[in-house]
Amino acid sequence: MIIRNLLFLFFLLVSFAAYGQTTEQDTAYWEAFDAAMVDRIWDGIEAKNGEEPTYRELFDSLKIELATRLRNGPVTTSLAYRYHWISLRLKTRFPVEVLPYADTAIMLRIEARAPTADIAQSHYEKARVLRILGNDQESLFFFEEGVRIMSIAISELDTTPNLAKRQAYFLNETAHTAKLNGNLELARLRLRQIPALLRLDPSYTSTKTAFEALITRGTIERHAGNYFEAIQYYELASGTDYFQTASPINKTALYNNLGFTFLWAGQYLEAEEALNQAIL
Repeated sequence: MIIRNLLFLFFLLVSFAAYGQTTEQDTAYWEAFDAAMVDRIWDGIEAKNGEEPTYRELFDSLKIELATRLRNGPVTTSLAYRYHWISLRLKTRFPVEVLPYADTAIMLRIEARAPTADIAQSHYEKARVLRILGNDQESLFFFEEGVRIMSIAISELDTTPNLAKRQAYFLNETAHTAKLNGNLELARLRLRQIPALLRLDPSYTSTKTAFEALITRGTIERHAGNYFEAIQYYELASGTDYFQTASPINKTALYNNLGFTFLWAGQYLEAEEALNQAIL
């Protein structure tokens, strides 16, 4: 595995060195080519097979297309995005195979001088792949890198609602992963940083991130044995605007967490009520 990754990185570096200067017209051509890549591959497989292709077929075709594209064209932000797209869209289906593409997305976005926020996003996506693979320690490192780089992006552009929202969900995922690593203090610290970011958007109480951050904090306190604090956070989550329109799965998960936390806190009637809500 290590040798394969080293060879892959060597191939990338050699490919980068081979590129010369490209004109604006060349860049525009390749950006248009890259933008249509996934649809072009999907439509081609469908036309050949006469039926809707599978994600396996799409991924296998993308591997060939991207390798050819990397050898024969310049490094552009659009090419970097296609590598990022693979980790973004296919990580739950092929996490082991996707991991090298997540690495490459970071490298290409740096090489192409993509916006700092996009580089941060690729660190975040690599962290998510690592967490799916059960590598919580390395995942936390890349979540923390994503937070650090997004902070730079915010300082470059001044804080905007869009970047603030993105940083907020970075922080929530970092907190969750810190909990998985047993670092509850880091988890609490990252969660405390979220409200100030979300308040830049007047509808922050309706955001999914605000709701999930409260769930994460409740889970952290439950994990620490602070059951009454955990109950408070779960109840705050149930009172958010987002919860009113949340999916049945989200509502069931919250009531289930709340019910068992009441149970561990010795509040049996409340536990029964919450667990009945989860069943409904």
